[in-house]
Amino acid sequence: MKLTKTLPVLLAVLLSAIAIEGFSQKGKLRLANDYFNAFKFEKAAEVYEDILKKNPEDMIALRGAGTARMRTSHFDQAENHFAALTKIPTSTDKDLLDYAYVLKIQRKYDEAVVVYEKYLSYGPDPCLVGYTYNDWATRIIRDSARFEIRETQVNSANSDFAPAFTENGMVFSSSRKQGKGKRKIYAWNDQSYLNLYTCEITPDSNLTNAKVMKNQANSRYHEGTITYDPVHKIMYFTRNNFLKGKKNTDDDGTLKLGVFYANYADGKIGKVKPFPFNEPEFSVGHPAISADGSKMYFVSDMEGGYGGTDIYVSVRNLDFWSPPVNLGPKINTPGNEMFPSTDSRGTLYFASDYHPGLGGLDLFYTSLEDSAKVKNFGYPINSSYDDFSLIAYADGLSGYYTSNRPGGMGDDDIYAFVVHPVSTIVCSGKVFDLASGDHIPNATIIARDPATNKIQEVSVVTDEEGNFRVELPFASTYELVGTKDGYFDKTVQINNDGRTGFVDDVELYLTAMDYASEGTVYFAFDGSPVAGAQITLKSLDGTVLGERITDDDGGYFFGLDPESQYIIEAALDNYPTQTVVIDTRGLDASVIHSDIRMFNYEKGAIVQLDNIYYNYDQATIRTDAQRDLDRLAGILRSNPTMRVELRSHTDSRGTDAYNLRLSERRAKAAVDYLIKKGIAPKRLVWKGYGETELLNKCVNDADCSETEHQKNRRTEFKILDI
Repeated sequence: MKLTKTLPVLLAVLLSAIAIEGFSQKGKLRLANDYFNAFKFEKAAEVYEDILKKNPEDMIALRGAGTARMRTSHFDQAENHFAALTKIPTSTDKDLLDYAYVLKIQRKYDEAVVVYEKYLSYGPDPCLVGYTYNDWATRIIRDSARFEIRETQVNSANSDFAPAFTENGMVFSSSRKQGKGKRKIYAWNDQSYLNLYTCEITPDSNLTNAKVMKNQANSRYHEGTITYDPVHKIMYFTRNNFLKGKKNTDDDGTLKLGVFYANYADGKIGKVKPFPFNEPEFSVGHPAISADGSKMYFVSDMEGGYGGTDIYVSVRNLDFWSPPVNLGPKINTPGNEMFPSTDSRGTLYFASDYHPGLGGLDLFYTSLEDSAKVKNFGYPINSSYDDFSLIAYADGLSGYYTSNRPGGMGDDDIYAFVVHPVSTIVCSGKVFDLASGDHIPNATIIARDPATNKIQEVSVVTDEEGNFRVELPFASTYELVGTKDGYFDKTVQINNDGRTGFVDDVELYLTAMDYASEGTVYFAFDGSPVAGAQITLKSLDGTVLGERITDDDGGYFFGLDPESQYIIEAALDNYPTQTVVIDTRGLDASVIHSDIRMFNYEKGAIVQLDNIYYNYDQATIRTDAQRDLDRLAGILRSNPTMRVELRSHTDSRGTDAYNLRLSERRAKAAVDYLIKKGIAPKRLVWKGYGETELLNKCVNDADCSETEHQKNRRTEFKILDI
């Protein structure tokens, strides 16, 4: 039972069964319009179609016939009318949307997409962008195995919809012939007017024992959607603007909808009062109260909205309500949004006939606390029919909703649902260059659990179009980090509420940089590269700026800012964390190389300080050597009982005796540097080894490059005591 079924009051149509053969075309059109405006859509369609026999391109008749057939669920006939209408050059964008709608509701999804694409060719529509994905229908259906739905026992042969939790059970709306207005027939569906009913919730989540509400809850007109405020013990519900026997109609005599409320406790309802923002000129309905009773969400077709019916919010201040605020274009569309509800986690549920769905009204949800996207609730809760009026328990994974799909007891029926949580999630998206907007191939995507700050072992590389897809163990929140040599890392947070196993369309925009730090992580005992080490880039205050997991080559790479200082940490299970300090202050654009050795703090371990190199025939500590000596000073400060020997080596050029003396000066220079950094002299021993322990073939008179010789001009440290 859509809002448009409850919006208008019945206009008395003083037209008896009249043969239409004697009418002129204009007379028939007036008669069809009268039927249509009185919601007698079957009769309206018959007259419109009679007009089309003589003039098959009459746009008013085509549009009227298509709409009337659509509203009476004769979608195959509606399709024929809209197909003909949209071939006429002067047809409207709205005609295209109606045509796509009736195709979609018949599950003709491929044909519907063609019509949507034609509509979007005239201009962008963010609400319909989902239809541009080739797999849009697959996205809605793919989680279906995790859903469990079943019809409840409260359903009747008539319309039963809009369940709402109360203090001891549930209230819903129904057109079954009980209570006030039971003898009045609503022209749209030839059923009795809607009344409110209570029912019980059984231990297995079924609904039984429906009873019509007495006293002031029901009038002789429609009573529709309900919401209950357990904090203030107030029930809010939709009804035609009728109170104390008085109708509050608009200028045309139409009785619109309003929200009314009354105290409700122990199954008894108090005096009914109107919501302060009811107006005769527009409808206000479908109230939904927040869990704490502080906010009221409702639907209205008041001026200033985005489409047919929009969702608004009003905030409670003691006994007063703030002026309504439209929830904006993320939620509201040019179509109809209706039947809102919320849960205690700040999730908004609603139905829409415009957001990408399977047909009719689909159910959607989004977070009210952040800018999360609107998500389709998925099949089989959604179908090609009308699915709406969902309420959920606190976990958001179980509750009730309404559908008019075939197989139920009557028109609209109430169903119970359970969503079984996922064990894994699949995240997919694309990586772009921020400046150019081009996609970036071969970028690495890693995932970090912010709750533990631990990187998942799973990582992927983008394809030639910049696309990625990564499967992860389920967690409600992940941080995806995009990395690429020559770019700064980019982190985006993704959230998953357990209702779906997929997070789509994640976008990471990377910024190119001029400064970088790179290096390789080695094992100290044999010099082999370390795979699986976690490398973290931090600011001096400890803020994490980037992370890597080394692969088989042990390499890492980070983008850096100019005039900045950083700390790089290398962590590996069963090994102490190693740190490097990086400083770009005063440097031109450059790449700073810092290798890292992983070793255990145990007596006898010998560790090469990779950056402690010396100019030929010099013992002066170079600026690029200071980083590794600073790192050693940090290790010694963290281990106050550790004693080390500084071991210096030369290349083979020069005499053996000279090289021995030169290496001793170099070792002593390293010790002197550490003493200046606050390390006690008694913890330091220095020794020169000259050219006695060369690392390569560059012996006396060998033909070697300067780079090969420099590998031998090095300093190591050996742990003497721990």
